[in-house]
Amino acid sequence: MTELDKIHESYSTFLNAGFPIGRDLLDAISKKEQDYLFEEILPKYNEQIKELLADVRNDVDFQLSYSPDDGLKVKKKSIHVMSYFEDEAPNERDRTMYSINGGEPLNKRRFVLEVVKMYVQEHPNVSLMELELRFPSSIHRSKANGVVRRYDDVMRRVADHPNLAIRFFLNPEDLIQLSDGTKVTVHNQWGGEEFDNFLRIARSLFEIS
Repeated sequence: MTELDKIHESYSTFLNAGFPIGRDLLDAISKKEQDYLFEEILPKYNEQIKELLADVRNDVDFQLSYSPDDGLKVKKKSIHVMSYFEDEAPNERDRTMYSINGGEPLNKRRFVLEVVKMYVQEHPNVSLMELELRFPSSIHRSKANGVVRRYDDVMRRVADHPNLAIRFFLNPEDLIQLSDGTKVTVHNQWGGEEFDNFLRIARSLFEIS
């Protein structure tokens, strides 16, 4: 029995026993499923992953499914819709666009990137530590990825786990360089409560509409 099978078995036991299933438990199950997919399944499909990464960098979103019989299946989705790894179900996705100081409307993940970029532009001497204090990792349930990370640190992690690359803005034009020369990359997986947390910070810094 795989780790994922154990997760589903525990979940079914709760349901069959009539226990209420709270949001925290559902979130925990979802995270376990995602971690299992990224850490155990995806590394076995390197060629498909290479193609997938190219699509993600071109803003093509995707949906992944896996079964022992069928293997990994990748379904490409429309451009500029939210990532599969965000919280909303496909027919419940919030496609709201956000504008910063009256600028171009942006989808959620591009909005997060531009807020961080604009903050650095307005505070040219900000350090990475100060940036992480302004945009703390605690607002995201994936605290290991947080909001901003040193580019070199992320690339070292990507060397061991190539699939991690899809979770950060890694195109050269999306990287942020601080005054001390440090290159910073921004986490690009935002949905549900995580985005709401970030939006509160953004509203305290800029005019958001």
